[in-house]
Amino acid sequence: MEDFKFIGKDKVPVLAEINTLDELKSLLSAHSYIFDEETPDIYKSIPSTSESYTIYARYYRGHSREDYRLQSTLERYLEKFGKQIDIEKDYERLQEKYLEHCKRILLNQSIDGYILLPSNLKDDDIWAFAQHYQLKTPLLDWTKSFFVALYFAFESQEENQYRVIYELNEFFNVGKKLIIEPEIKIGNRINAQKGVFTKLSSIELEDIAKLNTNFGNGHVFHRLSKMLISSKLRKDVLAYLASINIDASTIYPDLLGKIKLCEIGIDNAIAEINLEYQDLEE
Repeated sequence: MEDFKFIGKDKVPVLAEINTLDELKSLLSAHSYIFDEETPDIYKSIPSTSESYTIYARYYRGHSREDYRLQSTLERYLEKFGKQIDIEKDYERLQEKYLEHCKRILLNQSIDGYILLPSNLKDDDIWAFAQHYQLKTPLLDWTKSFFVALYFAFESQEENQYRVIYELNEFFNVGKKLIIEPEIKIGNRINAQKGVFTKLSSIELEDIAKLNTNFGNGHVFHRLSKMLISSKLRKDVLAYLASINIDASTIYPDLLGKIKLCEIGIDNAIAEINLEYQDLEE
């Protein structure tokens, strides 16, 4: 069995650490732009899947901290209850009860004269719709675009050493559909973010991370892995992403995008003030 490096609170192997600008440039050059046939023209400025040489799909998720786990908002919330709920044992049963409660509130209900959600909606679509409006759900967001995941990893200002990009390979998906793509139109945001979901607990995802295939000669196929990128490269990463039209306005093509663009003004103001102090010292 191969010896893999593990960093953080999960058991997902680390395949690469990016610490220098040259290493970052090499990483970015390894990913190419591909667009889905159904992608609206307005969103084709955002790169989709990477490395078209593979015959399987890859999905990505960006974290701003290396100590975060692959947990849905529901699972993170349940951790607060400690021993009151055994997530490994009762997670699916709790989801069923929770979903029935949500259905009574959301399905066939009228808001401002409009039916909120039809009664024949599939369960996963209900979860996806609710997650869009900040409900705690068992869904975990992924994206088909490496570059979108990179944006999410570096979007916020953090003091930690590394940002994290997870990579999930569709090849792991044997006999069971584990990637969820909503069938209903939720909004432009999920299209812009090339979004898909998984509905797996962190324990199940870590089990997938163990299913690596060793082909010999040092080549290992990883179902689930992650790479670490130094937080010191944040300005370089965001500048590169902006150059290929990935910023808050394209990731969030709604009012939230405008708000996030406003918040960038905080970083800019700090940089300007520091420059003013440097000028005074000189």
